[in-house]
Amino acid sequence: MLKFINKQGVVSADGWGFQRINRFHYHYIEGLYTAELLVENNRVSIRRQLSWLPPNQGEKISIEKFEEILSRVQFALRFMNLKYELTIY
Repeated sequence: MLKFINKQGVVSADGWGFQRINRFHYHYIEGLYTAELLVENNRVSIRRQLSWLPPNQGEKISIEKFEEILSRVQFALRFMNLKYELTIY
């Protein structure tokens, strides 16, 4: 279950969120962990080697966690009724 926290972001009952930070970036937030995603012209780009932002930048994101983040980001985008094209590079 998601709910809007403002016009540019959502939070889940499970404790993760997805929010637009500026024109080109969204943050996926889970507790004290944040990952940054690039957005340009309705194209969301996610690096396969996605990493956490400081202070957790040294911690690796497992393949399973990456897939979970990917699924949650897609769910959030659909919930926010945003048209998007997902690119993994």
